[in-house]
Amino acid sequence: LHRQALDHAAYAFFDSGGLCLDIGSSTVPQLTSSIFTLLLPSLKTLTEGKNTPLVLAIRPRKPPTITLGKGTYTTDSKGVPKITEPLLNLKAKDLGIDLYLMGDERYFRAFTIVTDLEIPVLLYANSKNQLQPMIGDLTKALSNIRLENNELMTEAPSIVTGLLPTLISMASGMLGDAIAPIDLPAVSGIKLILDAGSITSVDKVGTGYDMLAIFAKLGISSTTTPAPSPAMPDPRPPVDTLASIDTFIVPPTNGFRLRADGNNSG
Repeated sequence: LHRQALDHAAYAFFDSGGLCLDIGSSTVPQLTSSIFTLLLPSLKTLTEGKNTPLVLAIRPRKPPTITLGKGTYTTDSKGVPKITEPLLNLKAKDLGIDLYLMGDERYFRAFTIVTDLEIPVLLYANSKNQLQPMIGDLTKALSNIRLENNELMTEAPSIVTGLLPTLISMASGMLGDAIAPIDLPAVSGIKLILDAGSITSVDKVGTGYDMLAIFAKLGISSTTTPAPSPAMPDPRPPVDTLASIDTFIVPPTNGFRLRADGNNSG
């Protein structure tokens, strides 16, 4: 699969609005104003000292791009993978994140943080021959952080923007094992058998690669669709029927004669 095909898919996802996400207290209960008010006292003033729900509205301003790596990793003593070189690097420039708080029975925007984001992603085969996506270390995922729409805030912009890496670290911890593995379907009784090095990139160009590749063995699926059962014969013996006419009665000729006075209704 060529890198340009991945970029086209990423652009289509961006263009459809698929990257516009609202993450709030209803999704992550820990996301409330209390986690911000300790460092941003002006938020406490805006919410009248109450612990209110909040929403992080993610609004990308430019389409994301994807670069390919080798997709190598090591495992610790518990068998948990640690990325050495990610398979995919997802990059989004000028990613806008609006913080909305609940106040006076409505949501209002407190500020907007704009940043460049880079997320390392690994895709490997687990012990059950499933595709397992994994997000790498996000501590260095953000760069070029700046603040907008902060008229309601009294804190210095550097204090406000310093909260974003903390939020990213929280999100990384919450993700954990949230990404479920993907089962590989069998096709016509044939399945793919993967190992640790099956998913990688080839055709190196500069510091990246042009092609995403999967190297696999072919095997016979243990579950096949059974053939349909043959139709059972009808146990009832066939019955021949024959109809015949014994008598055919024809009215007399006078019954077909038209009357001279034109009264033929009878």
